[in-house]
Amino acid sequence: MQGGRDWLETLGSVPSDQERILSELGDVEFTPVTAAKNRRLADAVAEHIAFDIRRGDFPPGHRLPPERVLARRFGVSRSVIREALFLLKQAGLVHTRQGAGTYVISAGADPLLSPDLDAEAPAFKGRRRSTGAMDSAVLKERWAISHGSPQLTWLFELRLGLESEIAAFAALRADLVHKQKLLEALHALKNASAEPAKAVAADRDFHLAVARMTGNRYFVNTLTKVLAALEQPMALSRLRSVAEPELERGIWQEHAAVYKHIVEQDPDGARDAMREHLNAAYTRLTGTVLYNSD
Repeated sequence: MQGGRDWLETLGSVPSDQERILSELGDVEFTPVTAAKNRRLADAVAEHIAFDIRRGDFPPGHRLPPERVLARRFGVSRSVIREALFLLKQAGLVHTRQGAGTYVISAGADPLLSPDLDAEAPAFKGRRRSTGAMDSAVLKERWAISHGSPQLTWLFELRLGLESEIAAFAALRADLVHKQKLLEALHALKNASAEPAKAVAADRDFHLAVARMTGNRYFVNTLTKVLAALEQPMALSRLRSVAEPELERGIWQEHAAVYKHIVEQDPDGARDAMREHLNAAYTRLTGTVLYNSD
């Protein structure tokens, strides 16, 4: 078995009308945005707005200021604002009503976990009504999960038990074709690290690739639903981590460790690597420890 630095190095080479505007601004504070190195302005703006939403400046049901107002506030172009709003929609924080503007999603009166989680669910996209509006139960669920409700902990506890064993089975059953697909997923995760929306999708694809290696479709179906429910908090987490290259590298190394033990057909190592990764992911989201075996 190769040392940690050796196998990481082999992977590392593989491949992110003035008056009207002023009147609409009202008392809105100007917050010029300076993007960190290798970080897109849209990511920085999206993170600012997400913080304002979580702080309560824009409560559920509130209409966000128009694009031109946001552009003036942050000192960026309207195209940057449009991309930032797209990222926030991807995270499930806002939705757009055609001709009416962009609104913060309402949590509703009872943000309990949606029964839809037990039904067939497309990966990471949410179900939509014929009108094109996302199902209100899904919106409730995602808002609740991202705002500190117990659902986040419950879902990570489920992942901890489920995915640890998935990784072990994958190590026992993986063939050369699936190992190659997992390597491709790992490379995609590294290449997407600078773009939050792509990074979340690549992260999901890696975990589902591990599940597919087991040959058990129930593992794949269950994990697909769990990851769909976690889309919003994971997207918000990525908005923060793209500003910290070392944090992004650490996230990739956690996935690389899972890959290493699977391709070496080491079920115990794969199980432990997955548990370590999921515990670390939970801590990044909440600042607390999910599970401590000591």
